[in-house]
Amino acid sequence: MESSLFYYLNFNGQWTPQLDAELIENYKALGIEEMSLEEAEVDEILGEESFCGGDLPIELIEKLEMAQSQMGKKIFFNDFVDAKKAMIFLNQLDPEAQIKLESREQEDWQENWRLYYKKVELLDGKIVILPEWDKEQPETDLLIRINPGQGFGTGTHETTQLCLEWLLDRDFKKVLDFGCGSGILGIGAQKLDSSVTCDYYDIDANALENCLDNIGLNGITDNFKIYQPDEKIKLNFNSYDLVFANILAPVLIEESKLLKSLKAPTLILSGLLEDQVTTVMSAYTDEYEVEGIKTRNQWVSLLLKRL
Repeated sequence: MESSLFYYLNFNGQWTPQLDAELIENYKALGIEEMSLEEAEVDEILGEESFCGGDLPIELIEKLEMAQSQMGKKIFFNDFVDAKKAMIFLNQLDPEAQIKLESREQEDWQENWRLYYKKVELLDGKIVILPEWDKEQPETDLLIRINPGQGFGTGTHETTQLCLEWLLDRDFKKVLDFGCGSGILGIGAQKLDSSVTCDYYDIDANALENCLDNIGLNGITDNFKIYQPDEKIKLNFNSYDLVFANILAPVLIEESKLLKSLKAPTLILSGLLEDQVTTVMSAYTDEYEVEGIKTRNQWVSLLLKRL
């Protein structure tokens, strides 16, 4: 019988961007919630300094970053054993950390995400990502609505944001969102130009259900196809002029043969850290060269051009 619970770790200790990848890849974490400071909390931390006007000086920014880092993180799991293994791993990594394992009913998942998921704005508001319950209609170049209830890609992670930022500079008509998760990247491409055709593929059937939900949420009714986990081989019969692969570094290497075989003029790789770029690129340099690179908090997105 399938469990009606999901599990999460309340973690307050040392954290690095590498841990995001480690927990998702090796411990099956569904998502990692970074606690955010509310406006009132910022005012309380900075006191009168919060009313200084203009851009905050670097020392105040560092003060806020320190305060946020001390708020800890929540790490979500479907399975108790996965959560327990991750808890042991984190405790070994940082014996001084405060870690608590908790559970909630699955029906509480959506409400739990609502507590912290807020609007995401990129490139000074040119791209806006809203949860489905936010009915705001902002003036923007690209508005994407997402049901974040399953954590398959909500726009809050740096790798997703960097991928979306490439979209505004590209010209494309046929797109593959490989490892699509929520579908946010393909949806962004289709919303920029309704004539764009997009294929969505993922190894997780639940992610594909979430993707289909988000496609409808954004008013996309045609020019798309969902490929099930056992249909990956069918991608070889298609041609694309832009391929997204926002997945972890080991998977980018594992899937390099397939991704190169698609012969897309433009390939966007993301989900890797700065110290993984050389290793990942070694699997692609026979057919692609780096045309552009974006980084944010040690995460990297590569724009590759076919040789």
